[in-house]
Amino acid sequence: MTVDIQTVTQNKIYSNNIFKISQRELMWGKQIRKFDIIEHNGSVAILTLDNKNIVMIEQYRASTEEYVLEIPAGTIEKNEKPEECAMRELEEETGYKAKNIVHMISYYSSIGYSTELIHCYVATDIYKNSSIISDDEIINVKKIEFEELLDMIKTNKIIDSKTICAILFYNQFRN
Repeated sequence: MTVDIQTVTQNKIYSNNIFKISQRELMWGKQIRKFDIIEHNGSVAILTLDNKNIVMIEQYRASTEEYVLEIPAGTIEKNEKPEECAMRELEEETGYKAKNIVHMISYYSSIGYSTELIHCYVATDIYKNSSIISDDEIINVKKIEFEELLDMIKTNKIIDSKTICAILFYNQFRN
């Protein structure tokens, strides 16, 4: 059964350079319901292959107050294409560039309250371009064997959803 839903109002509650929070009032049947929505430009995540290793970053995350192992990722800037963002973020966070980058999958990070669409890429034929990594983040670059990453997912040592999605998706369709 589908219900006719119409937006009655949308008010901005908060805004910064990464996202906005708005409250939407929707006419849902004969009732008005309120929803708080995080509006986000979208982001990219890059599974970067170096032979049997994957280039990972260990990054401090204020939300968990700990270092988290994840694949390079970042927010798409205004008027930037996801593939351009992927190339930029890979270099900013790891110092690597890729000769080849291929789109794998796109998905919503948390569709219940956020418009963030994550575009996952696989980067291959990488080479070190810079030893300078973005100084506005606390990042350590590591290379870890793919099979070890699968074990780290099983044992909850990797807890980042974009990393889990990218690794498992790639594992399902590689070769």
